[in-house]
Amino acid sequence: MFRGIMWLILCLAVVVSPGVAKEYSGEDEASISHTLHSTLTAPGEPVLIQVQEVTDGRTLKVSDDRVIRLWGIQGPVSGEFGFDQATILLEALIGPEKMVRCIAKDAEPPIPDVMQCFVGSQDLGSMLVNTGWMFDHPFYSAHYYQQEEQAAKAARRGLWGPRLNTE
Repeated sequence: MFRGIMWLILCLAVVVSPGVAKEYSGEDEASISHTLHSTLTAPGEPVLIQVQEVTDGRTLKVSDDRVIRLWGIQGPVSGEFGFDQATILLEALIGPEKMVRCIAKDAEPPIPDVMQCFVGSQDLGSMLVNTGWMFDHPFYSAHYYQQEEQAAKAARRGLWGPRLNTE
């Protein structure tokens, strides 16, 4: 238990430390819709979304029972090393208010709505890749998170680091 708490504190320290994490510099919250409508907004249009549940390190179930996949990242799936850590980290990054600002990206069926999401001005994908618990997905992101992945790899964070006995 203690080791889990220390791990979470370390991850959050990495995330909030200055560095390569990307920030949102778009519109202010007053000009953003406060609900995700039954049809996805046009790509590039920000919306404020209430998260109902974090289902894994890159997937959010939103309050209207829609599923959002974070754009441009990939990571461990259920049963793989790092799955639980990435999920816990994403829950911690979203915080108790469970509100995120998202910008729709193009998606191909049957992929759920794909969005780049932020908490405050911090890009969730950037923070997850920077901690090493997710990877840049260059096929979709065009290497958007490459700098964060290189920083995590160089510092041996998350999946790039030594694998501790997690039992």
